[in-house]
Amino acid sequence: MHTTPILVLMARKGGVGKSTLATLLARVYAASGLRVTLVDLDPQGTSTQVLGPDLGCETEELGACLSAGRAIHHLVQETDLDRLRVLPASEGLTVYETQLAADPMGVAKIQRSLRSLSSSAAELVIVDTPPTLGAFTFGALTAAHWV
Repeated sequence: MHTTPILVLMARKGGVGKSTLATLLARVYAASGLRVTLVDLDPQGTSTQVLGPDLGCETEELGACLSAGRAIHHLVQETDLDRLRVLPASEGLTVYETQLAADPMGVAKIQRSLRSLSSSAAELVIVDTPPTLGAFTFGALTAAHWV
């Protein structure tokens, strides 16, 4: 079975260019011919605003999927750039991260949801995480092939 590689970008401090780097890497890899999905797990949604300012995050559905460890590939949306898709974020995700942090299986559920993207059309998944060491970041790190 083919596993789509997952690259996670993280920083413990905000304002250091993590989201900028995530969007630039996504664009470069897509321009090189790879089909890329950028997952914006940062509730600030900077990557979403840069790649698809008109995209709407299905906050409730994404939060429910992450909370249950279910597949999230159906929430990925097209951007204006060829071969680049994004799973958008919104501030409402903060509530779900807090709930998942209190769940003993929260990190494993996030990992399972992110790894479900291996069955999507993406050849590379890039994850932009919040500037904290919370459940979203730890879940992404456990799903990652590269950090």
